[in-house]
Amino acid sequence: MTTILENEQLLEGLVQVESPEELSALFAQHNIQLEDDLTEEEAFNLIQEQAPRDLDEVSLENVTGGSISLGVALGAAGCFVLGAGAICFIAGYAYQKYQNSKKKK
Repeated sequence: MTTILENEQLLEGLVQVESPEELSALFAQHNIQLEDDLTEEEAFNLIQEQAPRDLDEVSLENVTGGSISLGVALGAAGCFVLGAGAICFIAGYAYQKYQNSKKKK
């Protein structure tokens, strides 16, 4: 999970993705697969729902502390497999980083 959260290209891509097809390409580029019961359209909608949200202090602490347990697994082929909870969290984190970077400029 930390590897995903430190991947600036992936986080920026999540903020900028405009379609399920773009999301699918982004995930393929970063060796990420969705859990079998989650479609690209559903994942895209979950990401879009995170746009206006800010992470609270507890969530931010958990990101750095590594104490969050979400649906992230390492697949047999060495790829990350993400569930809905992980998608929501990572997208929320990406949007928060994006907002913070805009404030610093």
